[in-house]
Amino acid sequence: MSRRRKIIWLAVLLALAGGIGGYYWYRQSTAVDRKVCQLVYEAAQYPDTRTERILKKMNLDSLLREKPKPRKVDIIENELLAIGNAATPGLVSLLDDANEAVRLFAAMSLAKIADPATVEPLEKARQQHPDEDPVFKESIDRIRMSPIDRKVYDLVYKAIKWSPRNSEYFTFPITKTEKYLMQAKLGLMSSEKVEQFEYVAFKKEIEQIGHAATPTLISLLDDDSHDFRAFAAEALAWVAGVKAVEPLIHTLRKDNNSYVRYCSAFSLGKLGDKRVIEPLIQALKNDKYEQVRVCASRFLGELGDKRAVEPLCLALQNDEFDYVRREAAISLGKLGDSKAIVPLKNAMKNNRIPEYVFREVILRFNVTATRPGQTDTSTASASQPD
Repeated sequence: MSRRRKIIWLAVLLALAGGIGGYYWYRQSTAVDRKVCQLVYEAAQYPDTRTERILKKMNLDSLLREKPKPRKVDIIENELLAIGNAATPGLVSLLDDANEAVRLFAAMSLAKIADPATVEPLEKARQQHPDEDPVFKESIDRIRMSPIDRKVYDLVYKAIKWSPRNSEYFTFPITKTEKYLMQAKLGLMSSEKVEQFEYVAFKKEIEQIGHAATPTLISLLDDDSHDFRAFAAEALAWVAGVKAVEPLIHTLRKDNNSYVRYCSAFSLGKLGDKRVIEPLIQALKNDKYEQVRVCASRFLGELGDKRAVEPLCLALQNDEFDYVRREAAISLGKLGDSKAIVPLKNAMKNNRIPEYVFREVILRFNVTATRPGQTDTSTASASQPD
């Protein structure tokens, strides 16, 4: 065989190999695209139509076509993430879909895959659908985040779905068996314990990230969602970043959501920086939400700064909420300043605090507790001759 024929045969074989490879790649890519479209449409399916709702109210369910039971969106998201970057072309094509829910889910999925090449098509979709701008903007911002920022953001996003209010007091005991059942996801646990388990898991992940999570959490203090702001304020206490003190002080003073302010006050107290004393005093005096005042009262005692004595005495006399007065009394006992003895006695005489609280607190001053109208036994015994 001549050299020329060898070259021709080699070229033919290479062409065939390329064609077969291209065909295989085409078949594979279209299969992935079909899978992606199927998952997105499943996640974005609409609820019952008006006709279906009317028939159900009339107990005519038998006339309806049986629908498949929808899967949880989290499961579908995990399947898309498992496909990875190969899902990107299919998701980008869905940004032009006629169904708004499909477009939005595709945008959020692209944000989680976080391929920088998808920023341009997302910007284009953002211009074409200005009513959906917040979702597209959030997706673009997330793709542009650093990996550590993205991880913190994802943890916060997941945790707020499980976050119990006042999580410090959320103390259902979890046995080893219950922990196994939760990890195995067998669906045999009460919703309260599942919430606690999931929440603690996210908390531990953020604690493991440590100080590196601080900038992202600080940025979330300005988020439009009060759930994000509240969780970020609470989480800043876990990572113990002193850089968070000033942003938390600003949030405590300015945020219009009472629970966000409560979380800010709680985190400031946990951080324990001396800069937090004055903001907590102002919160005790002026905040309209009683739980913020309770939190401020508690930490002003734990931080041990004598500047808090006078504001706590005023709260003991004037605050309308009994738990604030009770925490103020306990904090005055922790501070141990003798200036608080007379206000504490007056508060008990005027029924501003329970007697048992007064008795417990006054012992810290080495003063004998007496009921209103009784003589102080320590004074009487001192006046008796030997």
